[in-house]
Amino acid sequence: MSLLAILLFIGTMALSLWATIRVRQVYNRFSLWPASSGSTGADAAATILRQEGISDVEIVAHDQMLGDHYDPIHKRVVPSRENFYATSVAALDVAAHECGHAIQTQASLCASAMADGLGGSDNLCQPDCALAALTGDVRRFSEHGYGTDPNGQRLGHFNAV
Repeated sequence: MSLLAILLFIGTMALSLWATIRVRQVYNRFSLWPASSGSTGADAAATILRQEGISDVEIVAHDQMLGDHYDPIHKRVVPSRENFYATSVAALDVAAHECGHAIQTQASLCASAMADGLGGSDNLCQPDCALAALTGDVRRFSEHGYGTDPNGQRLGHFNAV
């Protein structure tokens, strides 16, 4: 291995270690600050998902400290037990961050459907539309009024359905 490769590897590892330490420091500081709303991390996640119109994602606690994540396969926001039940600013921040992944997944599905020309933007971001886009179930678009232009006219390739 060349010296440059070794230096890049060591630099990358050092940067990753610094970032991990920094995240833990900031988390520990803000986990001591109570949120003025009194909401728990689970409450915040539920509120964010509801406000974004995402009803098919469940919120489940787990036992790992700072192992919070969004599971797109099972459609779950998975905060640690500490963040699930805590009312700190850090807990609400972590919950919001993980909900952001669920929102990104939803937006990604909508963008994929738009790229495929599957209908007007008002209808595209519904969960059943995104699922139909992924599975190729064209009939679901027609049944629900998807596959139309902004004037309500069906797009040409859906006329046969």
